Parts: sequence; C-alpha cells; structure tokens
Amino acid sequence: MQKIFTFRGKDNGQTALLTIEMSLTDGNKPRFSVSGTLAKRKGGNPYAAGQILDFLNEFTLNQPINMEECSLLATIERLWEAYHLNDMHAGTVKQEDYLTECRKNENFYSFENPSFCRHISRYEIDCDALAKANLLEDDGYRYGTSWLYREIPAEDLLVIRELLS
Repeated sequence: MQKIFTFRGKDNGQTALLTIEMSLTDGNKPRFSVSGTLAKRKGGNPYAAGQILDFLNEFTLNQPINMEECSLLATIERLWEAYHLNDMHAGTVKQEDYLTECRKNENFYSFENPSFCRHISRYEIDCDALAKANLLEDDGYRYGTSWLYREIPAEDLLVIRELLS
C-alpha cells in the first residue's frame, strides 16, 4: 500500500508545496515508511527531501486553514515520528530510550564528550555510552548487531491502513 499526500502552504513565509509519500508493506510484520519533499512551487526543485520532520516546524497550511487537512497532517507527522522504518531499530527499547536521553545533551556527539575523541563513529559513541550504563547487552541482545522489528500498535496500524486506502 502506498499513497502520496500534497499540502500547500508557507515555509518561512515563502509559498511552499509539501509532498509526503507513505507506504506500508503488509504481512506478518508490516513495515511503515514515510518521506517527504518541500518545494517552492509545484514542479519546482525540492529544497528539502527525505526525512524532513524538522522542516515541518516552519511549514504552515494556507489560510483559511482547513481543519480536516490540518488534522491529517498532524496525524501523518505523529505516525511518521513514531513508526517510520519500524523494522530497523539498532537497539532494544531500553537501549534506544537510554540513548535518546543521552542525545538530549548537545555535546553528546561533540568534542566536548571525551568518548568523541576516542571513537570514529556515532555508533561507537553510542556503544561506549551503553557500556558505561551496563546496557550494551540487553536481554541477550548486543546493540547494533542486527535490525530489530518494533510492532505498530493495532489502533495505529488501522489508522495507517485507512490513510493509505
């Protein structure tokens, strides 16, 4: 299942066209994927593409705001943030929750963090932080050794399927 949604509005005061592509592969383990583009006009070159959730903070729908369209965009954003690539998690819930808290420190991936100077990749910094918290291995799983699947709750899976129908 796949669908493209288009919204017209403004981005930083400039006329903008937001296009969002959503897809869901069905089966025993549904996989949800979302990506988007922002362009100055229809047919214009996008100035933001892919995982553009951060750009959506500046995007506003055209006036007068259609509440149905506003609700649709808010629902898509929520699902995108919660479940995009739900079959590609490097860590368990506990490991990823811990790293989310660590990343709130703006220096986590900077020279201010002593781990940064000893490691080449963000993955190594993540592993170092998890090891210090005794979470590098959680319930027999070592962080980053495979992609873990996260199930989408039934009520949200239903919403996704309705949006894509």
